[in-house]
Amino acid sequence: MALVNTKWYYASIHPEFARNEVFGYNENAEKLDLTLGDDGLPSDLPIFNEFKSMLLNSKRKFFNLTFDGSLYVYRVFPIFKNLADYIVSVHINNLARHTDMLLDAILDCDKLEQLEFKGVGDLTYGNTTRQQILSLKRIYFEGANLTDFCFNNIMRCAPNLEELGFENCNILIWHQAIRRFYPNYKDSKKKQTFNSLDIFSYVNIVNYLETAKNIKTLRLGNNYHIFLNLPIHIKLVSLELNFKNLCFTRDYAKVGDKLSTMSTLEYLDLIHFPCCVLASCVPKLCNLKRLNAHYFLCGYQDECFSKVL
Repeated sequence: MALVNTKWYYASIHPEFARNEVFGYNENAEKLDLTLGDDGLPSDLPIFNEFKSMLLNSKRKFFNLTFDGSLYVYRVFPIFKNLADYIVSVHINNLARHTDMLLDAILDCDKLEQLEFKGVGDLTYGNTTRQQILSLKRIYFEGANLTDFCFNNIMRCAPNLEELGFENCNILIWHQAIRRFYPNYKDSKKKQTFNSLDIFSYVNIVNYLETAKNIKTLRLGNNYHIFLNLPIHIKLVSLELNFKNLCFTRDYAKVGDKLSTMSTLEYLDLIHFPCCVLASCVPKLCNLKRLNAHYFLCGYQDECFSKVL
C-alpha cells in the first residue's frame, strides 16, 4: 500500500491531474468546543493548521482552493502569499463577510484563472485601485450579497474575463425601484455610472457588458432581463438560462427573438423554456453543437418536436 500511495502521489503531480485536483477546507470539520480568544474567534484551528501546512509543504505547481466558512479568514493570508504563483482557482463558500484584506490577498495570485463566491453574506470593499489579473477568465457568483459598487470593483480586476455567472444573487430588475437609487436613470440603454452601495441592479451588469470585450460564456440563471438587454457586440459561445421565474408570458417571444440572432452559440442550456418558442429559434443557430433543454410543452408539442429535431 505504501508503494501504491507513493506512486500515486508522484503521478498526481503531473499537470493533467493537478489542474483538476481541488484542495478544500470546511470549518464544520473543526471541533465545536474550540477555545475562543478575546476577539470572539477560535484561538486555534487544528484542522486548518494541518491544511495550511499540507499546502505550504506541497511540491505541486497548481492549486485549486476551496474555503468553506468564516473562521479561517484571518489565518489564510500566508497561503495566498506563499503560493501566489501556483494558485489557479479560488472558491469562497458560506463566508459571513468578504473584506478588502481577503480580496487583496486573493488578487496577489497573478496566475489566478477562476474566482467563485457562493453564499457570501456581505461583500464590503473600499474605493481603492487594485492590480489587474490578466489570466483571470472566469468569475461566478451564487447566493452572494453583492452591490453595484462591489461588482464593479471585482470586474475591474479581470480585464480579460471570458465567463461570468450569477445564481440567486437578488439582482434588482424593476425600473421604478432602480430609479430610487439612480434618479437620473430613464432608459436601460442610456449611458450612466451605476455605483450604489445599497443595491445590485441588472442595468449595472448590462452596463459592464457594454464594455466587456472577451465575454464568451454567460451563466445567467433566472436573470433573463440581462439576456434581453445584451449588447449587440457580444458574441456568445455558451449560454445558460433558467426561466422558472419568468414574470410575463409575452417575454418568451422576446427571448426567442433574441436567441435567434445569436448565431455564434455552440452550447445552449435552457431550463423551463416552452417547446414552441424553442422550435422557432433553434433552427437559426447554425453553429449550435449541444442543446440541453429542460422545457415544458405547449399545445402543439408534436409539431414543435419536429421543428426542433
